[in-house]
Amino acid sequence: PDDGTTRRLHVFGGLEVYRWIDDRWIAVPVQRKRLTLFAYLAVMARPVRRDVLLGVFWPESSEASARGALSKALHYLRATLGIDCVAATDETIAVTSTMTDVVEHRRLLAQGRVAEALQLYRAPLLDGVHLDETPEFERWLDGERARSES
Repeated sequence: PDDGTTRRLHVFGGLEVYRWIDDRWIAVPVQRKRLTLFAYLAVMARPVRRDVLLGVFWPESSEASARGALSKALHYLRATLGIDCVAATDETIAVTSTMTDVVEHRRLLAQGRVAEALQLYRAPLLDGVHLDETPEFERWLDGERARSES
């Protein structure tokens, strides 16, 4: 693509992830929790501590089990979206080089380009996405939805 982005994430109105392959955008099969983790990291737009992710996505799991699930999720994301889709250290994880509609929406609003920003808004953030037994994720999502709709 012209902008150099090899991944696109649409979170307004649901959850859709695309990867640029063979000169076209290909939809990535949705594994809800793993791609929701990717969406969370992309919307945060900054590195997130691993221990925070464990509490948000696997609050009922033992630490060892949650760390294993996070490791498997990262492996899936790298295998599906490209090895460079996330930057990970021992402490933090962040999404790299991904065009995200909500991040672009917020950038355009900050620049006063309201009409362009409104074109990106299709429906509430991660509309229809629900993860069982993740109250911290649900609180975060409610806050992000309110932020995007104001």
